[in-house]
Amino acid sequence: PGLLALGAHTLPPRPERQAEFELAEELARTCFEMYRRSATGLAPEAVVFDKKEGSDFEADRPNNMWYLLRPEAVESFFILHELTGDGKYRDWGHHIFEAIER
Repeated sequence: PGLLALGAHTLPPRPERQAEFELAEELARTCFEMYRRSATGLAPEAVVFDKKEGSDFEADRPNNMWYLLRPEAVESFFILHELTGDGKYRDWGHHIFEAIER
């Protein structure tokens, strides 16, 4: 999401620009929700969307979950915070930091 937002922000103005930036923000929200909704506060490596009733996503293999310290989500939150000034992105990154520290 971060690079999509950065592209929407830095490329020359065009009709799709706002929609692309909003998509980046929505994708970032989805990334954060994967962290927030897990018992450990860390997102699984892979998820499947709309797999069963009452859940919009679940771990791809619930008995085989792991976290590889991938920086992409937190990096995206940093980029979005820098572009928007919205403190929620900083808070999301801090939430993940605290989960790693546990």
